[in-house]
Amino acid sequence: MTGSTRHFLKSQAEDAKHPSALGIATLLCSIRPSLAKYCGDVCSTLIDECVSELDTRFGVYVEGARRYETDVSFAALVRLLLYVQTELRDELKETRCATLIQDCIDHLLKTHLHYSRQPNGSSPRSAGIA
Repeated sequence: MTGSTRHFLKSQAEDAKHPSALGIATLLCSIRPSLAKYCGDVCSTLIDECVSELDTRFGVYVEGARRYETDVSFAALVRLLLYVQTELRDELKETRCATLIQDCIDHLLKTHLHYSRQPNGSSPRSAGIA
């Protein structure tokens, strides 16, 4: 295989990852409000860092992600974050972003566990923590 052919194939492989990177960035932006509802701004900050890294590496720009905002259950958030983490690590080879998402998952689970053990079953929002 010639050098130019290898370069072309490598370029094609990188281009093929852009839709996945854009999809992951859009998904992360769309679940930010639900994450904030369950665990405050910690996960929002982690997601912003990850999306910024995806933008830097792949040139993805999430435009108008707010129109995709949706209210997501706690269990669905955890499953979505696990899916995103796997895609980042295995498909996009983004280990730093995958670690950021793991930090978010850990914080989400810890926060949810803490509030689910409250005697009145209050959530972070009803406890005055946003």
